[in-house]
Amino acid sequence: MPIVDDQPNDGRPDQAGGAAAVGVPSGGWSGYAITSLVAGILGVACFLWVAGLAFGIAALCGIPRRNQRGRGLAVAGIVLSALWALSFAVAAALGAFGHPLVPVRSARAEPSGTVSEFGLRRGDCFETPDAATAKDRTRVRPLSCTERHSGEVFAVATADDPFYPGPYPLQRETTKACEAQRNAYAMDTWALPRSVRVHDYLPDEQSWESSGHRIVCWFADDEGERTGSLRRDETTLTTEQISYLQAADRMEGELAGAPRSMDLDADPTSARPWANRLSAAVNAEVATLDSTTWSDRVRQPAADLKAELLQMLPALAALRTASDGTSAQEDVAAVRSHGGHTQAVAIRTALGLAGE
Repeated sequence: MPIVDDQPNDGRPDQAGGAAAVGVPSGGWSGYAITSLVAGILGVACFLWVAGLAFGIAALCGIPRRNQRGRGLAVAGIVLSALWALSFAVAAALGAFGHPLVPVRSARAEPSGTVSEFGLRRGDCFETPDAATAKDRTRVRPLSCTERHSGEVFAVATADDPFYPGPYPLQRETTKACEAQRNAYAMDTWALPRSVRVHDYLPDEQSWESSGHRIVCWFADDEGERTGSLRRDETTLTTEQISYLQAADRMEGELAGAPRSMDLDADPTSARPWANRLSAAVNAEVATLDSTTWSDRVRQPAADLKAELLQMLPALAALRTASDGTSAQEDVAAVRSHGGHTQAVAIRTALGLAGE
């Protein structure tokens, strides 16, 4: 930016020919005035209109005192800078520069009562006005879960990455995060319909900052809209129900991941890590069943389930030492036979949880 330093006139005679004539500016051109004009012309570049206003005002204040030229330049610089400032203000008001807290969207009118998908909270039920899928950028309409709705939020998380990580890494981490949070919201997994699937809303590169890096995990039913909440957590369950479900969830999850026969034929020792994990889960559930003070109606079903699960442990010990595929498959079958399904149904019924 061309800026000329101001040199104050000290009233000494003009070196070219005596004292300066009365009424004729003798201090030369005002550097502030020139700078104001140049900044006013360049305007929006690096917000130079701010400098144009400042230098223009300084020039108008200093020109009479220093007996300088450039009043017209200063006025022109101020006018141009003011026009740039007005243009910037109008553009900002119209949203040309976006808003740091609101996702940038098209100028079309949004349906009344809708919110950003990233404004949803855990426990919210909603519908998508245009029946869009989870990957579409759309606004949603929050509803009471007692009304017919197309989605229910079970978790909201915030990504740690300061910069957008890309669609594939973000989707991979989002899928893991949503799966990890699913059972914390729907603890009674037997009550979750088989047609319910996990979906997510995740920001793209354009909405990364405006979304606050938020990830929204939600349930949707393949069979269509639902009525009623799928929430089964500490806000809706009793202490007894929570104690049982926390212990059973881990064991049932491990039991469902039993090794396949073809894998055991290829390498019978491949079942050992699973046997170790399942043994730990069984022992944890047995400890909970044994240490919890159950109500009268639950005490006997809890004792029956504990006895059944204890019979699983010898089969798991044998599986850890199996040396051939046939023996390993027999041990896995023995483990499954003591999974305690019948006893689990009984304790669930006593606890008022989903039975089958």
